[in-house]
Amino acid sequence: MNNLLFDEPPIVVSPTLAKILGDLEEAAILQQIHYWTQKNMNIRDGYSWVYNSMKDWWKQLPWFKTEKTLRSKFTSLEKKGLLVTGNYNKAKFDRTKWYRIDYDAFSQMVTAYGKNDLTMCPNLPNASGKNDPTNTIDYTETTTDINNTSETKNVSDGAPEKMIKKKEYDFDSKEYRCALKLQEEILKNKPNFKKPNLQKWADTFRLIHERDKREWAEIGEMILYATQDEFWKANILSPDKLRKHFDLLEAQQERDSKPRKKQIAQRETLPDWAKKDEPVPKNNGEAKNKNLNAEIDELLAQLNEDGG
Repeated sequence: MNNLLFDEPPIVVSPTLAKILGDLEEAAILQQIHYWTQKNMNIRDGYSWVYNSMKDWWKQLPWFKTEKTLRSKFTSLEKKGLLVTGNYNKAKFDRTKWYRIDYDAFSQMVTAYGKNDLTMCPNLPNASGKNDPTNTIDYTETTTDINNTSETKNVSDGAPEKMIKKKEYDFDSKEYRCALKLQEEILKNKPNFKKPNLQKWADTFRLIHERDKREWAEIGEMILYATQDEFWKANILSPDKLRKHFDLLEAQQERDSKPRKKQIAQRETLPDWAKKDEPVPKNNGEAKNKNLNAEIDELLAQLNEDGG
């Protein structure tokens, strides 16, 4: 009997959440998806996603009698507009669903329910007028997830953890300006890019500056380089990706900035009468580099301003 009394980390669900949804099992599913997406391991189109087969979801939520019952609960959350699905699998035949929560839809549901101050509620990154919880018990589970195994956190002693309220960044702060600049540059390459949570992006830029010890000028320069490089502009679609590949980007930028050694090739000497017509090699990248340098200088000047 003792092994049923929290010897294993439990999945804790807010009673208020269950009341709003009208279903305790759906509340548990929504909480679990929220938990995994907050780890930001799978960023696609500016959103964090989690993917699992229904069989693997059943391993995480084993109290459902059948896999079919569990699937019906997922479908119900989709119909309510709370779960958004996608397919970013590499193999075309792989139909494993990717999930994320539509926090705006969830916020509207909470508002309609008439609760303005929830004391226990998942963090609502996109919800306006909702305060983040300042004190909660974080019982995270240790079950296996096919794409998040390395990120599993084990809190088995049941001790409460205080959650630090996320900082709101001013529009003129360096963190927010970097987030805005990255969005602006991405939109030039991908006009249909979905609007991200710029406050969340700003917080990632804070981490790049504070934890990774990157200077603001260095960050600003890398934003422009990554979004204008032919390869990286299709891959750097969030500050998390920029942070992850910063060292590699820096190395490539340094390599690209060095003049390449001219290959020495033997060839016949042209006769005097033909030399005047010999084409002169043009530096096609000179104008492009000049424009890029001008953009870098402009952004660096903004980031070096006082009070940002």
